[in-house]
This record gives sequence, structure tokens and C-alpha cells, in this order.
Amino acid sequence: MSVILTPEQFESDVLDATHYASDGEEFDRVKAHDAEQRRIITLLVTALDGARCGHIYVEDDYWYSCPKAIDPDTKKPVGGHGDKDDDRCYCGADAHNAKIDAALAAVRGES
Repeated sequence: MSVILTPEQFESDVLDATHYASDGEEFDRVKAHDAEQRRIITLLVTALDGARCGHIYVEDDYWYSCPKAIDPDTKKPVGGHGDKDDDRCYCGADAHNAKIDAALAAVRGES
């Protein structure tokens, strides 16, 4: 299992590694580890950004559409379930996207 270091922790580890690695081998190991962590984080962020979902929209029957779905022609919310003023998400997209936002914030150190 890998440990994700903050930039400050990495710099501290690099400085510590240079003190006891006479041949630079430990320094190179720490640098390689940081590069691999950055690569993994980039892949995770890309995957998470691509995992967002939109609200369910049923073209011919708004009753089955999520009230937050946007009609592609009018660019307005469809207001499903027969109530045009209902703006709650019933399809789960808001909850799903909130989990993605929380994961991205944690990866970026914002939580």
C-alpha cells in the first residue's frame, strides 16, 4: 500500500534522504516514489472527473425524467413528476456527483 505525501512531507523526506544517502540511492528512490504518486493521482483525478453523471432525461415523457434534467432543445429544467417547480434530484445524480466532489477534494487536500 502506498502512502500519499503532501508536498511539504515530500520535501522533508527528500531533505532527510540526502542526509543519510551517501551515494544518492535513497534520494533517487524518494524522487521516483513522488513521481509515481503524482502519476497515480493524475489518473485518479481524470477518472473521477469522467465519472460524473447527468440527470435522467426521458424525451417523450417528462414524468420519468429527473426534475433537474435539462431539456436539450429548450435548455431549461424539465421539472419531472408533473411539478414544474420541483427542483430536487430524484435520479441520484446529485448524490453520485457529491461523492465524486468529496473524493476529488480529498485527493487535492481540500477536505
